[in-house]
Amino acid sequence: MTRAQTPQTRVIKADPEAPEAEAIERAVSVLRTGGVLALPTDTLYGLSASLSMTDAIRRIIALKKRDAKKPFILLVGERDWVSRYVKAVTPEAEALMKGFWPGPLSLILSPQDDLPSEVRERDGIALRQPSSKLCLSILELLGEGMVSTSANVSGSTPPRTCKEVLRNFETGIDLVIDGGISPQALASTVVDVRISPPSIIREGAIPAQRITALLKQSRHSA
Repeated sequence: MTRAQTPQTRVIKADPEAPEAEAIERAVSVLRTGGVLALPTDTLYGLSASLSMTDAIRRIIALKKRDAKKPFILLVGERDWVSRYVKAVTPEAEALMKGFWPGPLSLILSPQDDLPSEVRERDGIALRQPSSKLCLSILELLGEGMVSTSANVSGSTPPRTCKEVLRNFETGIDLVIDGGISPQALASTVVDVRISPPSIIREGAIPAQRITALLKQSRHSA
């Protein structure tokens, strides 16, 4: 199940839609001990760390040569986890979560004050519940959110395969999960729901017109 790449990088194979228990347990072990994990999400391959492991989050920033002020996306295992990390959930956020979660939609909300500064930008944090069974299984066992960002050096093309991840980072990742080619060539759509009407910050896997149509429908039914 394991094949060596470098002394720093281990690779295991897993079915993203029917992940093996061993793969889930090994991934969570890496996260709980402050490691950096690379895995396929429901969009692209990403780098992840446990929310409580700020040293691992900083390692990801260094690996990607990323602006430290740029916020991460926080993956959650259940919709009700959102209240752990944000001050309030707006009606528009509720409507979008109901319509598109789990799935490739990230929502910016106002974060709780005790969250690490690395995962938020001033008064904003982006959260999403992925549809990948691999991600959800890891989150369920981990029991807390994990930060996520595409597994590439900032400014380069995000990877869709394990081979591309290893090409981007020869060292520095503690475990890579090889789940084949990623299901999307686009990142998640990002919507700022702290304001009304919400603002689409980045159009990705979910087209903007679907977002605006659902918001319009929810206003009319309110």
